[in-house]
Amino acid sequence: MVIMKEQLIGMGEDTAVCRMEFAVDSAAEIPYLGASIPRTIAPGSTVWDISTGEFYGMNSQGVWINQSTGEAVPEPEDS
Repeated sequence: MVIMKEQLIGMGEDTAVCRMEFAVDSAAEIPYLGASIPRTIAPGSTVWDISTGEFYGMNSQGVWINQSTGEAVPEPEDS
């Protein structure tokens, strides 16, 4: 995962809220993006899957949506 760009749009209770652009090796990484950074990812953020060229956007409910198919990225399974 690489953060390509980020823009501070506000402050949450204990973290900065940022609109962000990411590049990932695989869409399987997308559900884990928020756990790997000390910021809250805002709706409107985007992800580029470099293995397929697909783009994903975060909607207002905090769900990552494939911009070509309209399908939501599955939530990670509990281990």
